[in-house]
Amino acid sequence: MKKIIIVLMTLILSIQAFSETVVKGTYEKSKKRYKELNLKVMGNIKLNSISIDSKNSVTLKLENYNVIMNKNELLNLYNSDNTNKLNKLKNTLTDKEAVKYNLKNKIAELVENNKAIIYDKKNKTELKNIIKVEYHNYIYYDEGRGSGYEGYSFYADDNFEKVIMNFDIVVPGLGIPIHSSLGDNPYTENQKVGKNFEKYNERKELYEKARINPDKTITIKY
Repeated sequence: MKKIIIVLMTLILSIQAFSETVVKGTYEKSKKRYKELNLKVMGNIKLNSISIDSKNSVTLKLENYNVIMNKNELLNLYNSDNTNKLNKLKNTLTDKEAVKYNLKNKIAELVENNKAIIYDKKNKTELKNIIKVEYHNYIYYDEGRGSGYEGYSFYADDNFEKVIMNFDIVVPGLGIPIHSSLGDNPYTENQKVGKNFEKYNERKELYEKARINPDKTITIKY
């Protein structure tokens, strides 16, 4: 019985660890705007060692990482739900090219299905574990209005500092990333606009600290 309780407690603690949300606030003085980045941990992805034929591989070259995949698998995955088919790919892709050809989400899908290698350029090693994080990026301008962007990120560390790759939540059937226009900054209005916000008081306090310390990112966790 004691063993069962210990196992259950361990499971509960592990689930709680994955429910962590990190909020980063930055007031950009020159642009007169406040940026709030909400990061919610979706889970760990274990990357097993796989072999990819160098003669039929494609590499997404990022600033700090290379993502190496089987070229045919990426093409087949892309063509499976796109009317504009791709017949061939270069051996290397920049992040800009991956966005241009709408490949980012497909690359992410290969990563999640353990069909890609992520190579850490600095440490010259393959990553064995990465963290999948849902993000909500809100931008509020001092003169009013704002924008919101949603998507997912892969991180190589628990502190959410070493981002590997961002990719978008795409509107089904339309193939475009989710973007929304926002109202005025909710942390500067007098009415009770924050009553439906998760952890509104904590996020308002974060905003106020960011205003006092412009161009510095301040972080809270809950």
